[in-house]
Amino acid sequence: MVRNKPSAIEVVNNWQKINPDYRYSENHLYDGLARSLLFDKLHTGESYNVVFAKRGASDRSAALKTALENARTKYCTTHGISACPPPVVVSAASSMVNSGLQAADYFLWALQMFYERGEDRFISMLWPKVECVRDLDDQRDGDGGVHYTQKRPLNAASYSRNAEDMGSSE
Repeated sequence: MVRNKPSAIEVVNNWQKINPDYRYSENHLYDGLARSLLFDKLHTGESYNVVFAKRGASDRSAALKTALENARTKYCTTHGISACPPPVVVSAASSMVNSGLQAADYFLWALQMFYERGEDRFISMLWPKVECVRDLDDQRDGDGGVHYTQKRPLNAASYSRNAEDMGSSE
């Protein structure tokens, strides 16, 4: 999931118009992106062990587990899946001690180089290992954003935003 910072600010401003008491929390944005990312992925396996990178001093494993379980329940309900979903274990770890998180960090760094600097050579090298990058703020394909896949790779030629937008994405 990729979110453009100015667009994220616009979303927060819209939430504040609906509910004037709403106060922005980076956890709210992060949890929402995690829910969207794993929305349709947590209902078929025997069990799941989801490891998030530690962010700050507090342990947010319980909050992230709740967010993922809510997303899974919503998915199962909307798709008529009545079987009891498999358990989800959520933990937080430092990328220094988790090789999976180290790999994810490298992929995210390659995305950051593309979105902030327009440099696509790193993401191009990694692209054969990418299933999908969903740019939530690129609305060419509708409200769900653009899905970049093996058939539609993310590169300078396929990207629609102009150069002034580069440098403001996360």
